[in-house]
Amino acid sequence: MSAATARTLAAILLALIGAGCATNLPGVRPADAQALSAAEIRHLIDRAVSERRVFDDGHSGGLTFVFQSDGQLSVHSRFFAVRSIGGSWRIDDNSASLCTRIESDPETCARVHRLATAPERYYVDIVGGSQQANTFTIR
Repeated sequence: MSAATARTLAAILLALIGAGCATNLPGVRPADAQALSAAEIRHLIDRAVSERRVFDDGHSGGLTFVFQSDGQLSVHSRFFAVRSIGGSWRIDDNSASLCTRIESDPETCARVHRLATAPERYYVDIVGGSQQANTFTIR
């Protein structure tokens, strides 16, 4: 990864964590969160791909994830609208987690939860992320 890309990703992460920490404690899963199985995560992403939908965290400076059926993904930021950042995804069947890798960064795996009180909203239990930054709507 280039130095410029590393700085951009670091700035995005700091902005996301900073924006969410003012109103949400890091790592606090919503009370209505229901963990998805590996098969349910796979079905959710397959549906998003076939319907050309995205996962969006919906806040200023936030991120939008576009999954592709070949295991690739692109990440778009409203904070840094210069370009999208490429990566990959997979489902870890053993831990029932969604694993993503952005450019050459280390892979990150996290459980995905459906929010029972909000259809089409999901909480991805990313360590260090705020509740706001970890909550995505499928659009």
